[in-house]
Amino acid sequence: MKDSLAKKYLYKLSTNTTNLLINLLTAGIIPRALGVKDYGIFNYVTTILSQTFMFLDLRSSTYFYVKLSQKNNDNNLFNFYLIYAFTLNIIFCFLLFLTYLFSFNELIFIDVKISIIILGVFYTLLSWFLELCIKIFDANGATVFLEKYRIINKIIVVIFIVGFYYLSILHILTYFYIQIFFI
Repeated sequence: MKDSLAKKYLYKLSTNTTNLLINLLTAGIIPRALGVKDYGIFNYVTTILSQTFMFLDLRSSTYFYVKLSQKNNDNNLFNFYLIYAFTLNIIFCFLLFLTYLFSFNELIFIDVKISIIILGVFYTLLSWFLELCIKIFDANGATVFLEKYRIINKIIVVIFIVGFYYLSILHILTYFYIQIFFI
């Protein structure tokens, strides 16, 4: 049985409200735990990488969502986009490799450890993949199931962040690990 539009909207609204409350709760914790430098590095690395990936994506994920919503049983569309997404990920990683090969990384990521950049790449790719999965679930009418899972996931993430903060082990690496693991 398909869920009604009102029920789907209610669950999306619940997820966004939960996200807002969690962001308000963690807004004072994360910058304090990471410190000014690491919090800035986290935001800088993830912003540069995600903006670069979004440029390469050319909004194709939005086009895919629209077409999948129209023809959600079209396996050819799904298979094509799967190959496209895989190719896009390889191009993105290859471009980052070229920045290191030709030492452009020193201009882009000044004084940022390679481990942080690699975690940023994983975070960016997994975040994009998560958004793609959300679009696929929405196009196939599984919004309520997905949003229930996302609410639970966000609550578990905040429990880990608060717990790591109170144990004094929340720093940039553990923050990346938490974010990546729960994506």
